[in-house]
Order: sequence, then C-alpha cells, then structure tokens
Amino acid sequence: MTTENRPFHETEYIEEDGELCPILKVLVGRNRKPLSVYADTGCTTGIAVFKEQIKGVDIGEKISDRPSPCIMADGHIIGADEYLTTLRINGEEKEVVVSVIDPDKILGTAPVDETKPLLGRDFLDAYDVLFKGKEKRVALFKC
Repeated sequence: MTTENRPFHETEYIEEDGELCPILKVLVGRNRKPLSVYADTGCTTGIAVFKEQIKGVDIGEKISDRPSPCIMADGHIIGADEYLTTLRINGEEKEVVVSVIDPDKILGTAPVDETKPLLGRDFLDAYDVLFKGKEKRVALFKC
C-alpha cells in the first residue's frame, strides 16, 4: 500500500452519554486552543460553536459585518459572527470559517415548512456511508 492511500489521521469513536460519537481533537486559532469537535456532515462548512465555548481563544480575523443567520431545530434564527482561522489536526493545517453563535442574538423565526429535516445517525449507522466531498456525492451501501 502506498502512503497516499493511508489516512493522515485516524481515530476511534469516543463514548459520550452512552453513545459512540465521531469526535476529533483539533487545535483552533492563533493560540492553538485544543477543542473536541463532532466530525459531522451537518450544514456548517467549517466549525460551529457557541460564544461561551470559544471564550479566550484568538480565533483570527472576523469576516462578517453582520450576524449570519443560523436556523436552530426549533425554528429560531440565531445570529453568528464568522471568523477565518486555522484548524490543525495531526500536523495538517487548513483555513476554515468558525461560526460563533450568540444565543442572545435572536434574529427571528423560520417557518417549519421552510426548514430542511435532518437525517440522523440512527439511520445512517445501519449502512456504509461514503461522502465524496470533491464530487459532492453521497453513497449508501448495505453492510
């Protein structure tokens, strides 16, 4: 096997509240703050954190003039400030956008019929799921 076929980082799921979860330990920001994050395929392209979770971290340059809307599961739209920062994991570095959600910045509500339902891990964990990021495709396989 050649080195390009080997992952640069591999970890086992971590148990949290009796469930096995895909949690990665990463370093965020200029001061390389350790942060445990869910490796998830949610709607966020970078990292989504609440304001209190990122307290004391120099996460970089703010790139939003106005709060970006984040739709919560209950239909509330909460504002998030966005920053450009560096995420590090096992020697790899990548610039990502950090959405810092401020629960005090309620921007309004979204009609339920306009929100996209989420397909959870209870279903997805029953199959082999392959996310092809560059191809923007997802494939499901019977186990």
